Amino acid sequence: MVHFAWAGIDEMDQVSGDGNAELFDDGAIDIVFACHNGGELVLPAKRQTSSTACYSCTPTLIVFGHILEWQR
Repeated sequence: MVHFAWAGIDEMDQVSGDGNAELFDDGAIDIVFACHNGGELVLPAKRQTSSTACYSCTPTLIVFGHILEWQR
């Protein structure tokens, strides 16, 4: 498990909090964002797998049904 602090803007108001991310054995990850005002958001994600090996493929996560890709 990894713990972190964060800060940002929500509708022109500064917000901040802390959170954690936990990676599971099946490749899934849960990322928890907790606001200092008491709110909390959990983002569950699972790595999209392929039946063929691909060393130049872009890593992919599926979060709430949306596909997210990023460069290595």
